[in-house]
Amino acid sequence: MSNQPATSATPLELRRYLADASSFIVAEAAKIIKDHAVPELIHELVAAFDRLMIDPEESDKQCRAKIDIVNALNRLEYVEPDVFLRGLTHRQDRRFGAPPGQDAAGALRAFCAFGLVRIAHPGAVLLLTELLLDSDDTARAGAARALGGAGSSAAVPLLRYKVRTGDRLDDVIGECFAALLALSFEASWPFVAGYLEAQGSALQGAAVFALAETRRPEAFAVLRDFWPGAPADLRESLLVALAMFRLPAANDFLIGLIAGKDPSARAALSALAIHRQNPMITASIAAAVETNGAQSVRGWFRKKFPAGS
Repeated sequence: MSNQPATSATPLELRRYLADASSFIVAEAAKIIKDHAVPELIHELVAAFDRLMIDPEESDKQCRAKIDIVNALNRLEYVEPDVFLRGLTHRQDRRFGAPPGQDAAGALRAFCAFGLVRIAHPGAVLLLTELLLDSDDTARAGAARALGGAGSSAAVPLLRYKVRTGDRLDDVIGECFAALLALSFEASWPFVAGYLEAQGSALQGAAVFALAETRRPEAFAVLRDFWPGAPADLRESLLVALAMFRLPAANDFLIGLIAGKDPSARAALSALAIHRQNPMITASIAAAVETNGAQSVRGWFRKKFPAGS
C-alpha cells in the first residue's frame, strides 16, 4: 500500500485505513500520510493513536502503529503536546524475546521526545532528563538525540553528566557526544576529543564519529592529529570518519597517505570511495595510486573506482 502514488482519493481511503481494526493497516496508512504529507488527516491520526492506547498490548502488540503515527505527526509539524506527552511515558512490556528492560514502546518514547523538542514544549529538558535514565536502550539514545536539538544550554551539563556516569550501550554515549557538539561546539569539542585517549574503550570510536559528523575544520584537525597514535583496531574507522568531512584538507590528507605508501593506503582508498562520482577527486586519487606503485594498491583502486580506472 505504501508504494502506491497519492491520488485525490487518497485522503478518503486513508481515513478508512486509519480506522481499521488491524494495527498493521493503521501503521501502513500512517507511513503514507508521512511520506506524502497529508495534513488534512492530522485529527484522524490523533484519533487512531487514542484508540490504540486503549488496551494497547492487544490492539498494537509491537507498538508499530503508534510509532508510525507519531512519526507522521512530527512530519506534519503537529504542535499540540498531548500525544507526545502520553507516548513519552507509555511502556509496553510484552515483546517476545526482548532483553530485560527493553520494551516495545522504547522507540515510541524516543520519537515523542523529538516531538516535544520540536514544538519547544517548556518542560522538554526536564522530561528528557527522566528519559535519559530509561531502562530501554532506544529510549535513552532518543533522549540524548532530542536533547541535541533542544537548543537549551541547560542540556549541556546534563549530557556531560550522563557521559561521565556512563551507559551500558556505547551508542547512547555516542548520541550524547553528538548532542553536546550540536548544542555548543566550541565548548564541547575539547570534552569529546578527550575521549580519543580512552585507550581500549569503544568510546574512542564514538568520539571519532561524533566529531566527524560535525564536518567542522577544527574537528578535522583534531582527528588528523590523532591519526599517528591511533590504535590499530581504530585506524580503518578513523579513515572513514576523515572521509566523512568531505573537506579538501581531509581529501588531501587521505590522498597523501596513498601517495606516501602508508600501510593504510588501501583503507584510505576504501574511505575515499564516497568520491568515486567526482572526476576531479578521482583523478587526484588515481595519480596518488600511480605514485604509490604497489600492484595491490592499483588492484584495490580498480575495484573501488571502476569508472576511474
